[in-house]
Parts: sequence; structure tokens; C-alpha cells
Amino acid sequence: MTSVNRTLALTGENKKLTISMWVKRSKLGSEQWVVTNYYSGNYWGDIRFQSDDTLRFTDYRSNSGGYIMNLITDAKFRDPNGFYHILCSFDSTVGSPQAKIYVNGELQTLSTNTNYGQNDVNSWNTDYTLNIGNDGNSGSAFKGLISDFYFIQGYEYAPTVFAEEDATTGEWKPKTNASVNYSTTGTNSCHLKFENSANMDLDSGDNNLSFTTSGTLTKTEDCPSNVFATL
Repeated sequence: MTSVNRTLALTGENKKLTISMWVKRSKLGSEQWVVTNYYSGNYWGDIRFQSDDTLRFTDYRSNSGGYIMNLITDAKFRDPNGFYHILCSFDSTVGSPQAKIYVNGELQTLSTNTNYGQNDVNSWNTDYTLNIGNDGNSGSAFKGLISDFYFIQGYEYAPTVFAEEDATTGEWKPKTNASVNYSTTGTNSCHLKFENSANMDLDSGDNNLSFTTSGTLTKTEDCPSNVFATL
């Protein structure tokens, strides 16, 4: 099982977050946790594909009664040939917080929509272990590829910051060097491209964070800008 992880620094209770990434699935019909910020079975946040291939974005805190934020898409994501651009975000400082899931630039409709209360303490912006590729508890690993991963604290960015529609083909494609703020609200914001074969967990963001890789990451030229056919 392969994952990239780092214990976040405690920088104050930031109440805004944007996670942006491109993923290509290689196995359908099973629960797979793509990203988590994990402390224990009582406290975590996660982005996962469920066994019915819907996408879920959550925050679980047992001392607050369980899921304080829980979004599940109506859509099912069953294309193993192309990359999906996934952006999950929230801003709990507003009067009626609404966490969001975007896929390929489109705001998703939801079958389940439990949201934060204003200024809720959350499990994403605290000193838990950020895991990219599994659930933080050595299970339910993501099967597929992850590219161009951003974790940005303190800001709720739109998908158009990270990607755009191709003027010729109409396809949703990544932007190079998205204009984001890495440092104003803390030191945990990062950008992992997963493109340097000598240093696959290199942080290309301004904070130059160090990550630990468990297992072996494999570099591939199959990426959102150059998608390989899948048999």
C-alpha cells in the first residue's frame, strides 16, 4: 500500500480550505479513500469514492455527535479512461456554511448534504496526519493515479483557479502554476505534482514542505495533459 503523508502543523483554527487534485481510477465498485486528515477512529476528514462509485467529502468528530460535514454526490464516477478534476472546499466563517464538491469544474448535486455550523472546529485544519492515497489507518487505499495535488488552508478557491476549458476542444484541462496563496494563514499549504522521479513527494509550493512516502510511488507519463488510453 502506497501513500504520501505529513503531520500538519497546528497554526490556529483556520476555517477555510481548498483541496484540488486530478485522479484517474483503475478499480471501480469498492470504497477507496483518496485523501484524509486522520487522528483516530473518532476524528478525521476524508475524500473518498464509495462502493457505489459516488464521491464523498466528510468531517467526522465523535465529541460533536459524528459527521459535522458530510457530502455525497448524486453522480457516480465510473470512467477509468480519463482524469477527473476534483475540488472540495469549505468556508465555515459565513452564516450558513456550504461545503462543496466540484468535478471537472461542475458543482455537484448531492444526495446527502450535512454542513458545518458557523465557525465549527473542523478536522481538516488541525495537527492530524494528512494522508494522500489511503485512509490513514492502513486500509481502503485509492486504486489509480493522482496528479497535481493542492492543499490550501485559509482560502476557498474556485475550480477555475486550477483548471480551465480548452478553447478548441472544450475539455477541462489543468492550469500550470495556479495563482494561490500558500502562506498567509499558516504553513501547511502545499502543491505536489508527482512528476519528479527522483523525488516523487516533492512540494512545489512556496512552503517547501517535507513529506514521507510509504510504499513505492511510480512515475507515469499518463497525466491530465497527456491521457493514455486504458484497455
